[in-house]
Amino acid sequence: MITTSSAPRSRRPGGAIDFWRIALRPGKPMMAGTLGRTMLLGLPGNPVSAFVTAILFVRPVVAHMLGARDPLPQTTHALLGEDLPPNQSRTDYMRAELREGRAYASTIQDSSMLLTLARSSCLIIRDGDAPAARAGDSAEILVIA
Repeated sequence: MITTSSAPRSRRPGGAIDFWRIALRPGKPMMAGTLGRTMLLGLPGNPVSAFVTAILFVRPVVAHMLGARDPLPQTTHALLGEDLPPNQSRTDYMRAELREGRAYASTIQDSSMLLTLARSSCLIIRDGDAPAARAGDSAEILVIA
């Protein structure tokens, strides 16, 4: 579950910020608010963070505005191809490759590394504070390619 980690809605001249940080990796500095009747979404500066938050927030907002009945990203499950360490407090969307029905996380998860994103076919979703996972365990994934 992604949670916001900011103060309650704050008012600014002509607009309001609903949140400006979320418990998500990559993508913590995501911002949402309004300026008059216009919705604003501010994406993080690192390219992988911007991509992940666009998939999770921008794409569903645009789909909803276009009348989609179910605009939220659809996840599925895959078996892990290797062990994963315990997760920290934020929900983690790990770049990974699907090979023969198994998800293999990229060894480098730095949010500035476009190469790992380009080689990824899915994101492994790990809840905050998730315990270590073993190869063969089922994991929630979001297919991106």
